[in-house]
Amino acid sequence: YYIESGLAYAHADAGGWHAELLTDTRPSHTSLALDSSDSPHISFALETNLANLQYAHRDQGDWQIETIEQNDVGRWSYESSVAVDSDGLAHIVYHALVSYRVLDRRLVYARSSGTDWQIDTVDNAAAAGIAVSLAFDSSAYPHLSYLGGGLKHAYLTTSGWHVDTLDALGGEASSLMLDGTDQAHVAYSAYYPCDFGFEPVELKVGNSTASGWQAKIVDRPPGLGQQIPLAILPDGRPAVAYIGGGLAYAYQDNAGWHIDRVDRYCSYACHPSLVVGSDGVPRIAYARIGLAYATRSASGWHSEIVTDQIDTRDSIVLAIDDSNIAHIAYFYAGALMHAYQNSDGWHTETVDTTGSMGLGLSLALDASGMPHIAYYDMTNRDLRYAYWGFEGWVTEVIDSDGDVGQYASIALDDDDRVCIGYYDATLADLKLACQERTS
Repeated sequence: YYIESGLAYAHADAGGWHAELLTDTRPSHTSLALDSSDSPHISFALETNLANLQYAHRDQGDWQIETIEQNDVGRWSYESSVAVDSDGLAHIVYHALVSYRVLDRRLVYARSSGTDWQIDTVDNAAAAGIAVSLAFDSSAYPHLSYLGGGLKHAYLTTSGWHVDTLDALGGEASSLMLDGTDQAHVAYSAYYPCDFGFEPVELKVGNSTASGWQAKIVDRPPGLGQQIPLAILPDGRPAVAYIGGGLAYAYQDNAGWHIDRVDRYCSYACHPSLVVGSDGVPRIAYARIGLAYATRSASGWHSEIVTDQIDTRDSIVLAIDDSNIAHIAYFYAGALMHAYQNSDGWHTETVDTTGSMGLGLSLALDASGMPHIAYYDMTNRDLRYAYWGFEGWVTEVIDSDGDVGQYASIALDDDDRVCIGYYDATLADLKLACQERTS
């Protein structure tokens, strides 16, 4: 999460919450994922240099931060999303803004090989790559949802990349999850006609079926925010958190959609991140008077403050390991931070203080529960990647060719191979970087 002095990361254990400062420069667009070892992975950008996407992760206990893609030809990267595959390798998706023209965008996907990154341009259509979300299917192929000429779903097969338009109008946010049958579910803000043209005030959740794409209106809240994280419940049904008249949580059952009001004091800047654990309990990390963490029980929602050292102006990313232990990536005072929870309570630690982080943060956990983080370095305009190694966090630059790394999204496949989807602002492309397979 963000605090004024950089990117912060908080986690909880039996001793309570612990927070650490990862960067000393303010980041933007953060994304957090935990690997199978519950180690955090964060993607983000630095506001002082939007061209460089950053990635933070632990290596042998220390935070390591790297630039995924470094750009020096005048482009910007936004909205990174990070995921960690089953090999513990990070994947980050983001979109690149080539110029100040809003339509000069491309969708980019980066995947880590463990020693290097492979970067693909997924969609070079005008404005492609806004609000990117990344997930893997059971065959370890990446799927992306994003905006650019409408709401789109891109997926990789042996024959290459395929792109489907799901909603021609689209909106301003999207979130993708795959259920146990590899069926894609997407939550997104949808435009509908009003007196002033079109406004993104409908929250919709759709899914792919044998007969095609189907979407339903969940809510028409006032002031619908741009973060609408989606989760899949144990029965395969979707749930979503969003801002609209406060922090809300919506879930689907046989009777239809139901809405809980979690925190009525939350505003547009709460940046919610939703995860449903193996116990079926939904958990939300968000910004309020600090970094907040809420869980749902039979008696309702209960929240606690992890740390008051957070920059509330950008993304917060939550991930849960197989033991339902929480990991959170965030920014504080320009640094990338990681918070984790254990039997001692919450703990926070600094992952990366290189440059100024922001405009993209994504976190995934590998099979050992170790975190992998993709993020954007705004100072150097690079895509960076951080993971937890044997002695701490290890950081590296994944892509530094031009202005790359905004809106990164990271995921790990079943072999813990890391892939990162992200935006190439120099070429206005969506790119995908994946780690090379070691065997």
